[in-house]
Amino acid sequence: MNYYALMCKLTDNTAILTHGLNLVSPFNNWLDPVPWSIPVPEPLQIEVRSTGKMLPYYDNPIPVMTADLLETIRAAGVDNIKDYEVVINNPFDGSTYNEYRAINIIGAIKAIDEDLSESDELDESGGGSGIKFYDEIILDESKIHGALLFRLAEQLSYVVIAECIKDAILSKGNPEDFYFKPLFEESDD
Repeated sequence: MNYYALMCKLTDNTAILTHGLNLVSPFNNWLDPVPWSIPVPEPLQIEVRSTGKMLPYYDNPIPVMTADLLETIRAAGVDNIKDYEVVINNPFDGSTYNEYRAINIIGAIKAIDEDLSESDELDESGGGSGIKFYDEIILDESKIHGALLFRLAEQLSYVVIAECIKDAILSKGNPEDFYFKPLFEESDD
């Protein structure tokens, strides 16, 4: 099965979001792939920082997606997303968006094939910090065990989706609103 990093596709014509308020720990870290042990303060407040077309999915500062997109992903078999009420306010025109949900993806999988992926270590002095920056990521499918959506443990900012989830998203949404970065080795056909 092929896997992709799901990313929002920001352009000059899309709206950009920012936090509406300063969130206290642990709610300022949406990359942590574990459920919170305390209630999330709902609704979360997010603001439009620059105007433009609203996208169905944003991965930063808080990952949010429309309720319709979340429903599509769940209908395709994903069951490891906790979602929370969010209100997105546009201070430029006074509009409010209530159809979005903040999402916390539960679960991270250490799945990078270190032999096939290209990376650089942060500390090049030979001390070996263990922190890597990946230029190209290839996944080892034997470590994924059929998961359809997860965070990549070695690179938590990556939301990884199986091809069937990509297909479900594209069947309901505009392909121009998403960026799917391949995380698999392509054959030299």
